[in-house]
Amino acid sequence: MRKVIAVSLLFVMIFALLGCANQTKDANKLIDKRNEHYKTAEEVVEELENLTSGMGQGQTVEEFKQEQDMLKDTKSKIEKAKKELSSGLDNLKEAKELDISSDFKTYIGMVISADSARMEMIDLLEGLIDEAVAFYDLVISNPNASAAELQPYMDKMKEYSEKLQDKEKEAKELDEKAKDYHEEKNLGGD
Repeated sequence: MRKVIAVSLLFVMIFALLGCANQTKDANKLIDKRNEHYKTAEEVVEELENLTSGMGQGQTVEEFKQEQDMLKDTKSKIEKAKKELSSGLDNLKEAKELDISSDFKTYIGMVISADSARMEMIDLLEGLIDEAVAFYDLVISNPNASAAELQPYMDKMKEYSEKLQDKEKEAKELDEKAKDYHEEKNLGGD
């Protein structure tokens, strides 16, 4: 009888371990999907950076209009980056709910924090672009606008830029912590 119970318990433990392993595989698949979304979002942000790199050089109303049009065109790219990051976050949140080790859940939570900071970066970038478009509206409609009229827009753009830089730094620090934790806990992969 003891042997039957021992064998039964062994099977229960094996099935439990196999179940956990399958959940870990599922979590890894979701993380792979997140990585695909992240890569696409990163490419879109790089495109945005390239598109806006020469901004602020306009000297005439016509050049200001061209720059403003370029900024308006970035809206669809921003939405695409948001969509990709959001989908990646959904994948991570789903993975975190699976039956996986607490260390793996902690790691996923750390990646969620870094990606959430990135999502905030996209929101800040969108705010910066909106403010720049408003600035151009004023400059185009009133080419003789005074420095006092332009200053509030410039102050707001500077504020967005500083917040964006701070959030970028935060995201990088969170990435490093997640990477270090992943290596420290020997979570495999990568």
